[in-house]
Amino acid sequence: MVGALTFNNANSAESVVIGGVPVPREAAEALHRLSEIRTIPEAARKVRQIASDPAASVKDMAAAISSDPAMASKLLKLANSAFYGLPTRVGNVERAIVLLGFKTVQNLALAGSICRLFRESAASKGFGGRDLWEHCLAVAVAAKTIAARIGKLDVDEAFLGGITHDVGLLAIRDAFPEKLAATIDLAAAGKPFLEAERALLGTTHAELGAALTAVWKFPEFLRETCRCHHAPELAQPQFARLVHCIHIADCLCGRNHIGFYLTSEKSEIQEESLEAIGLDDDDLEGIERSLDRDLPEARGIFL
Repeated sequence: MVGALTFNNANSAESVVIGGVPVPREAAEALHRLSEIRTIPEAARKVRQIASDPAASVKDMAAAISSDPAMASKLLKLANSAFYGLPTRVGNVERAIVLLGFKTVQNLALAGSICRLFRESAASKGFGGRDLWEHCLAVAVAAKTIAARIGKLDVDEAFLGGITHDVGLLAIRDAFPEKLAATIDLAAAGKPFLEAERALLGTTHAELGAALTAVWKFPEFLRETCRCHHAPELAQPQFARLVHCIHIADCLCGRNHIGFYLTSEKSEIQEESLEAIGLDDDDLEGIERSLDRDLPEARGIFL
């Protein structure tokens, strides 16, 4: 298990602070249960450890990845995809690591782990794990395109931020399926999704996602993209540009009804976000065209 929760003054506190986010006690206890059930695979944890070890070798990383056949397969698919446009076909894991680098490989391991968690999430009224994964994958592809276009962001971090931005919905689905169904009903009837969540749960998927990524000890930039993708103006300055990127990508995918889109269907792209990363309406149209082109290939790798 990664990052188990502990509670102080369990009988008196109204909320628990997890990763800097106040979470209602009932939701915090649900996160605690979820962290015990839905864990990050051992191979992915090992990959993260190796990536942070300056003495680690390519052979060390290859051994960790090869211990998980699904992860190894995804790595080779990614290395041979148009996503990276490598000049020659890659036929083995070690070569893929050399060409892609430890950071990209680490991010792939995290993305694959999140993919499994989404797949394992049972369907409920108007919601399925695959639908949510489709949306998150589309946001990841759009965010990567934005990062590449503006040239001021790490494209792999943008992709991973998109993959994880709605992970809080997994916590809600597992812990409060009836309340999630009611939230979906309210959103379908016209109420903004976050307002419906707040009314029924006392929190939002954005806050729960930030807390869950803290429990899993994910990098801080992922906590911030979870927490602020609907309110990028609240992001810490060092992560602001990345959060603006995820916000724009999320809104684009929401208005195009990709996957589980209700969280962002009615969200407007903030002018502050466009100005912060230097995009205009023509850029947005180009990003949407790129999404239409690139999303099918990403589905082939990750779905």
